[in-house]
Parts: sequence; structure tokens; C-alpha cells
Amino acid sequence: MKDYVNYNVNQVKSEVVELKNWGAYMVLDNFINETIFSSLVDDINTHKSYILDQCDKQPCSIGGKGINYTLGGSGSTRGAFKSLIEVSENWDTFLKQIYSEQSKKYFHDIFSDTNTYKNIVKPYSGRTGCKLSFQTNDYGWVIHQDGLRKTLSFLIYLGNEGWDSKSTGSTDLWVVKDQKQSYNSHKSSLDSKLRRGAFSPKEASLKKSEMDYIHNFKSVEFVPNRILGFIRTNNSYHSIPPRILPKNITRDCFQINIWH
Repeated sequence: MKDYVNYNVNQVKSEVVELKNWGAYMVLDNFINETIFSSLVDDINTHKSYILDQCDKQPCSIGGKGINYTLGGSGSTRGAFKSLIEVSENWDTFLKQIYSEQSKKYFHDIFSDTNTYKNIVKPYSGRTGCKLSFQTNDYGWVIHQDGLRKTLSFLIYLGNEGWDSKSTGSTDLWVVKDQKQSYNSHKSSLDSKLRRGAFSPKEASLKKSEMDYIHNFKSVEFVPNRILGFIRTNNSYHSIPPRILPKNITRDCFQINIWH
């Protein structure tokens, strides 16, 4: 990975935060080598119309009119990006690296010193699956903790061509508060809601008693070449607040997952 990213694994480890009732996560800017990152974003922008035509379309889960265009899928192999590889040698080379065993070890090592990793992750196990997503204005997704088969997840924010000062594209992290009385009083109904994805990603949509149980502790704002990584746990709740974007402009992101 040393030719593709700006940090060795020990430098990334220093950015890891571990929280009770959530797990471990990290946020780091300027993650990919600047020349490589620019070439990836330029190729996306050059072929955006063609790429979107090849994508699956996922509607908003919270009542908005936005769409999430996806290429590949969370557990997809490199072959799922055939249409992108055909028009971009840069993405072909980059994906070969990301799907390598060397890269999988690098992403495992980021969290390997945490108690969360030691308790629930089998070291260096699993397979890599990636996804490109292009989200339009008013797209959002409910609070959720991801599927049980996911072990590690990394989101790399891509370009923001066409954005204006009002544009948004964050990922919000939510934590269950350590309040036994509140937890015991609402555990059954809230756990059920969270499993079903019944919460909108806005605290205003929660009942006051439910806000005593879970709250948004961090918003990872969209900055090109910023990476957000975390270990999937039963409490690693996160959401996508509704996007605010100009017409025909998307919020672009590359997701790397390790599955068991």
C-alpha cells in the first residue's frame, strides 16, 4: 500500500478512537497519494454519465426523493467494476491493489491493537468487497449498524466537483448512552427499531425518552480524500443525513469492506 497511500499503518493507528458502547473508528485526511487520488477523481468526472448508466439505483430510505447510484456492492469482487475498468486504467490499477492480500492486511492492522478488534475480529480473515456510490440531493439512510457478516468498513470521500457552500455529504455516528435506567426502559423497543432501520438520521425524529438512549456524537463531514474507517459491531450505529446538493451533482464515495 505504500505507493498508494500517504501513511504507514502505525501513523493511521495513532488516529484510532475506541469508545465504550460503540467500538473503534478512525478519520484521516489526505489518505490516498495526491497524484493517484486526482487521477481517480478525474476519470470518474470524465466518464460520470457512462458510469451512472451502469449503476444500480437505491431509493432513499427516509422518505426523500434522492437516489444512490452504486457500482459494485459491499461484498463485490473486482469483476463488478468491469465497466469502470474498461474506461479507466487508473481505476484498474488501483482496484488490483485494493483487492490484494497486502491491502487486506493493512486495513486489518489499523485496528488490531484495539480491544474491540481483539474481541470480535479474526485476524487477517475475510474477503474484500468494494462499492462506488454516487448520491443525489435529498438522499439519506436510516440509523443502522451494517450487516452481521461485515467486519471492517472504510469510506473514502472522492471529489466534490460542482458543490456549493450549502452542499453537505457527511456520515453521522450514533452512540448508545451508558444509562442503565434509560437502556433497560427502552431496550426492547429501541433495539427492534434499530434493527429495522426505523430511525430517521435526525435526533428531532426521536422521542425525548429515546434521545436519552442514543445520540449523534460525531459527524464526519465530506472532505475529498478523507477516510472514515470502523469496526462493525452491534453498536456501531451510523446514518446518512439527507444530502443537500445542486441539481445533477452527486456526493461520490468509494467503500472498502472486509467480510467474514
